[in-house]
Amino acid sequence: MRKCVWFLLFISSFQLNGQVRTGLRGGLNRSNLVERWDQPDGRITGAAVTRLNGGFLFEIPLEEQWFLHTGPYYSGKGANMHETDSTRKKDSVKIRLNYIELPVMIVYKFPGEKEHQFILSSGPYLGYGFNGSMAWKGGRPATQRHIHRKSAENYRQFELGWMISAHYEIESRYGLRLDFSKSLLNIQHPESWQKSWVMGFSFYWYLRKMNNE
Repeated sequence: MRKCVWFLLFISSFQLNGQVRTGLRGGLNRSNLVERWDQPDGRITGAAVTRLNGGFLFEIPLEEQWFLHTGPYYSGKGANMHETDSTRKKDSVKIRLNYIELPVMIVYKFPGEKEHQFILSSGPYLGYGFNGSMAWKGGRPATQRHIHRKSAENYRQFELGWMISAHYEIESRYGLRLDFSKSLLNIQHPESWQKSWVMGFSFYWYLRKMNNE
């Protein structure tokens, strides 16, 4: 909580100087999970699921073409995982993970007309899993909820990952962005090793144009 307060104070100091632009973003995620374990064929890739994303976007200028993008936003993740038990009976479980993520991305805006501009960005993100569920096909075992909590012992509450983004911005105010992100560390508790990847598509808009326009 204390870190969040310091972050908001940091952003506010830039806002008072008119250096930060605040924006909103929203769109869809295409998410999947990959699970590994210590066996010859120890790898399971699930079936991708479609989730939502949305939140805030802060743009902080660094140099003429360089910026810093950050801002908390919601990111829905998960997958349909297929497993085979000891009786060779196939089963599936739908995993839905809900995160609040905070990226810190270095942004480069290619020189050109302000009406149409291409942008690339990359950087780490920190995710906080606040809710989630595991629903087995057929209802057995029963659906597990709140799987990010320590008592559930399913998924870790914090995730560290890396994100790469491409933007197409119009009139320095509206834009479309395509994100690819992948967790760098295990997101499950130690019983197995699992990572997430997400392909996100979203629309964003700033509440005001750049000061030099």
